[in-house]
Amino acid sequence: MDDAAPAFGLDRQIDTLSRDGARLAATVRRDPAARLRSCPDWTGADLLAHVCAFARWVNDLLSGGSAARELPAVTTADADATWDDDLARLVGVLRTTPPDAPAPNWAVSPDTVAFWQRRAAHELAVHRWDAETAGDADPTPIDADVAADGVDEFFDVFVATGLAAGMVPSTAATLAVELTDRGARRSVDLPEAGPVTTIRGTAEDVLLAVWGRRPLLSLHTGGDPTLLQHWPTI
Repeated sequence: MDDAAPAFGLDRQIDTLSRDGARLAATVRRDPAARLRSCPDWTGADLLAHVCAFARWVNDLLSGGSAARELPAVTTADADATWDDDLARLVGVLRTTPPDAPAPNWAVSPDTVAFWQRRAAHELAVHRWDAETAGDADPTPIDADVAADGVDEFFDVFVATGLAAGMVPSTAATLAVELTDRGARRSVDLPEAGPVTTIRGTAEDVLLAVWGRRPLLSLHTGGDPTLLQHWPTI
């Protein structure tokens, strides 16, 4: 965030990826057919197939393979059989490759491995949370510093890339984001400065809301809520 959010450095990124990847799989394997409350079109097995496809995609890209824009097709049975190895390979590659090593990506971000070290950590952090919505209990919270960096990534990578590519409608509006547990605040112009709409919540609240896991309007504290009602799917 603008007000010096805690660092989410390489060691934490890789530890998050490794831990959440293992926890996701353990949760899914207890009941692969269970529906996810956060993604009701998916079962746990579907989620494991998705993250397995993501891991293979990044592994292939970082090993010099083709920079395909689409994830490979992975069946649920294949994912269950290979996820542990796919995760271990991804963790190993991302842990041992220098962050400034060249690696392509699809975003308006430097083409370095650092992009994927961060992206993989957040991919698994949110999807681990998704996996734990299969039961009645509340998921284990995403660590606040992980979530705060995930909020930054969402705006600096996904929103910025969406605006540059015309995937997110341009407007003269400003979104102010306040993270109550980090004492942090940032403003995002979309892409022109304009009337300010404010959202406020914990880092996890905001991260899950911008990714559609919780109602964004529930965090609205000021300004025109229309911006939030028409929040794009990225």
